[in-house]
Amino acid sequence: MSELFIELMSEEIPASLQAWGEARLANSMLALLAENDLGGEVAAVWSTPRRLAIALREVADIRQPRTIEIRGPRTTANAETITKFAEAQGFTVPDLKTKATDKGEFYFAVRTEKAQATPNLLPSIVNQMLAEFNWPKSQRWGNSEVAWVRPLHRIHVIFAGKAVAGRYDLIEGGGGGEYIKYGDATLGHPYGAASDIRLTGRTDLSEHYYRMLQARHVIASRGARRRMIGEQIAKIASENKLKLVEDPGLMDEVIGLVEYPHAILGEIDEDFMDLPRDILILAMRSQQKYFALAKADGKLAPAFITISNMMGNAKRDATIREGNERVLRARLNDARFLWDEDQQKSLADYVEQLSGMTYIEGSNMQECTQRIREIAGRLAKAAKLDVKAADAAASFAKADLTTGTVDAFPALQGIIGGLLARKEGMAEAVAVAIADHYKPLGVNDSIPSSHLGQVVALADKIDRLQSFFAIGKKPTGSGDPFGLRRAAFGIISIILEGEGEVDLSWLTDEVQDYMADRLRIFCQDSGLAHDCIRGVVTTDRLATLGIRRAVNRIQRLQTFANSNGGQGFLQAYKRIASILADEAKKTKGKEAVDYGKADNKAFADKETKPRENAAEAALYASLGKIKIALRHEDDGTALRELSEAQIQVNINQFFDVVKVNDDDAGLRNNRLAMLAEIHEVCAGFADFTAIEMTANTPGGEQGYA
Repeated sequence: MSELFIELMSEEIPASLQAWGEARLANSMLALLAENDLGGEVAAVWSTPRRLAIALREVADIRQPRTIEIRGPRTTANAETITKFAEAQGFTVPDLKTKATDKGEFYFAVRTEKAQATPNLLPSIVNQMLAEFNWPKSQRWGNSEVAWVRPLHRIHVIFAGKAVAGRYDLIEGGGGGEYIKYGDATLGHPYGAASDIRLTGRTDLSEHYYRMLQARHVIASRGARRRMIGEQIAKIASENKLKLVEDPGLMDEVIGLVEYPHAILGEIDEDFMDLPRDILILAMRSQQKYFALAKADGKLAPAFITISNMMGNAKRDATIREGNERVLRARLNDARFLWDEDQQKSLADYVEQLSGMTYIEGSNMQECTQRIREIAGRLAKAAKLDVKAADAAASFAKADLTTGTVDAFPALQGIIGGLLARKEGMAEAVAVAIADHYKPLGVNDSIPSSHLGQVVALADKIDRLQSFFAIGKKPTGSGDPFGLRRAAFGIISIILEGEGEVDLSWLTDEVQDYMADRLRIFCQDSGLAHDCIRGVVTTDRLATLGIRRAVNRIQRLQTFANSNGGQGFLQAYKRIASILADEAKKTKGKEAVDYGKADNKAFADKETKPRENAAEAALYASLGKIKIALRHEDDGTALRELSEAQIQVNINQFFDVVKVNDDDAGLRNNRLAMLAEIHEVCAGFADFTAIEMTANTPGGEQGYA
């Protein structure tokens, strides 16, 4: 077993894609090594603006001989289909093998591969990884026919301390002589330490790569750069009796802009400090990427910190500081002029101008505002909020889109509207709702701080989904230019973190389907079990439950499924589902059978068939208990009673004692009716057949907190 090291050097990778690139590189290499029976585990992954690198331990030195089987068409397929499969695999039809499976008999292409040294396999593995990387945004350069996030310059593949020979063709088929030859030397910092650094000769680059680059002024770890920046800012702030205005999003971005961070303090002219706080911060943040500082009382300080991608040097630091101050001065001059101009008009004036701003095909922003007002009114009424306040906030929510300040600083949309609303003397709750209604802007952003703001934000996002779906502008696998995924995520977050459930059952079917899909993804990303998510989240069930209760039900169901009682019930329930599925197959092509309601007077004769009668009676009693349990508003209580009522014992006893398909049609129908009723009642709560069974659950938790 040996270590595999790969480094990919390119022009600057966008800061927002570096962490994604690390994860993609790790997942891709693990999958490809596994596919080639080479093992491997990730030791470390690194990224800077100019590189992605990974070290994998425990990679096999040799791939042992192996047999590969590729399944083809059924043996009953037509001759043309079979021949095409054989030719595609490099076989003739007589060379194919036939094999019986649980789904029938199929043709297989079976080939045996000899043992191969891993270095001989790595070029094809690495090149496949590169070709399939699929950056969210990528580009081609020069004569290249392949794409990468930015032009790719160097590829280093080191195995067991030795360079792997190979090349990556930039022209399909290797034509034109355009390729990148694998190398064995990386680069340090471009300013003052850019000479080659040999990567060969070490069998444990996972331990040494970081230190090798650090000696050449490159901090390869995102986490280490974050710590360096945090420590440097804290030191400067402490020395000046100031504190950082926390901005996690800016920190995430800045660590992706530098290879060797160096913090420098700058000053803001006092003349600008009367500008609104949000304008000052955004002017520093939006393009300059400066960190804002505050005084002990929380007010903004006339100072900022910029992070240079240069080593510390007093003379150079002074030059950088002066340049940054000059640039910020110009930005704040522009902001002051625009803000002063914007205050000369009322929000009502800006609303009038919205009619000239296109929203989507056939609709302008003023019409969009009217729709948002209608939705906000509906939501406010349902939430028993001040409908007039909701209408006021919705009426002016989009007004600032026609202001000069928002035109220059788009990140201030909503915020400028809130500031103008306060200036005009509108209620504080209305101003806050206007300012917050775009939230949350991403997974790390907070939801609106007030219930009124949440209502207006929901109305805005619901209208976006409804409007774009109505004209067929739905998200695709390759893009979401209108931010519909973000809108759906925002709706889910506001409902889960906000002040009440929201009825979305009135949305169009397409939008409800989309919300169900996004909720499934949201729950998966939150770590909930995929089978429990699948068992609860359907469009119909979501319309009945609502988002908040649906997520609660998934959590409760997950606890239930991991308990002994839950596993017992699931096993018994799936016996019922299996019997009914078999019955359904008999009526294929016909209308579904309606067995009616189970009748306790139609059980087997108590005198002649006492055991069957008792088993039927016990199952009938269980049906009643299920109905009662699943009526509980609290899902935890419902599932606890489902588990503790020994229902699974009665179901299993029923199947052990009773012949469902009895020769007596009356008995048969009544027994199927009981099974169908249990299935129907339970299916209304969740699709229990979707929940995976565990092999054993001794000592499982019994509680449903």
